[in-house]
Amino acid sequence: MLVRLVLSFIVIWLVMTVFRAAIQAAPPRDPRYRRGPSPNLQSQRREALAILGLYDGAKPAEIKRAYKDLAAKYHPDRVAHLGPELVDLTSEKFKQVSAAYRFLNGK
Repeated sequence: MLVRLVLSFIVIWLVMTVFRAAIQAAPPRDPRYRRGPSPNLQSQRREALAILGLYDGAKPAEIKRAYKDLAAKYHPDRVAHLGPELVDLTSEKFKQVSAAYRFLNGK
């Protein structure tokens, strides 16, 4: 009886040791957990901040304020009475501003 109990503890310990080693040796599911953000992601962030007229390291409140200001400035409805060419230009700029804000917010 005692021998069976000791053997079962040894088997459990061996199984746990094998599982622990397998978990530690397995690569992470997402490579971003091991490394920092990719250089491409950093350059995209800088580009999005530049579109909003901000610097690297801007706070979320600053990003939101800049987006609201630029969205109001470049909204196509504000220049609808000035002709279709200007509406096309402002709608392209508005799309850029919106895409930059969505990228920075992770949406």
